[in-house]
Amino acid sequence: MGQSSARWRVLGRVNEPRTVASIAREVGYARQSVQRVADVLAGEGLARYLEHPTDGRTKLLELTPQGLEVLNALYQRQLAWSQRVLTLLDPELLRAATASLGAIGRVLDSVVHEETPHDSGPEAGGPTHEPNRQHSKEGER
Repeated sequence: MGQSSARWRVLGRVNEPRTVASIAREVGYARQSVQRVADVLAGEGLARYLEHPTDGRTKLLELTPQGLEVLNALYQRQLAWSQRVLTLLDPELLRAATASLGAIGRVLDSVVHEETPHDSGPEAGGPTHEPNRQHSKEGER
C-alpha cells in the first residue's frame, strides 16, 4: 500500500471531483505541495484530472476505481489499528486524559476570549499583525 500521510490526506479529500486549491485549503498545505502529490497519484493511476466545467484554467482531481480501492484499504487498516489500540488502553486512563485535556482546553479558551480587538494592536501597545509580510533576512525573524 505504501501511502504517506500526505498522499492519504489528498486521497481522502477527493470524495468528489475537486480542485487542488480546495484540497490544499482543507488540509492546510500549500497548493503547490498538494499539486505535487496529486500529480504523483495521477501518474500512478490512483487519480485523474478532469476538465473543470466552469473554469478552463483549472482541472478537477477525481479518484480512479484503483484509487478508491487503495483509500478503502487504508481506512480498513486504520480502523483495525484504532480498535487494537483501544483494546490495549485502560478505560480509566482514557477518562482521566480526556478530563485533563478538557480542562486545559477550557483554560486556553478563557485566555483567548479575554483578548478583544481593542486589547491588542498598535494603539493599545500590542503587536501589529502583517499577514503577508515576508522576512528576507534571518535576523528579522
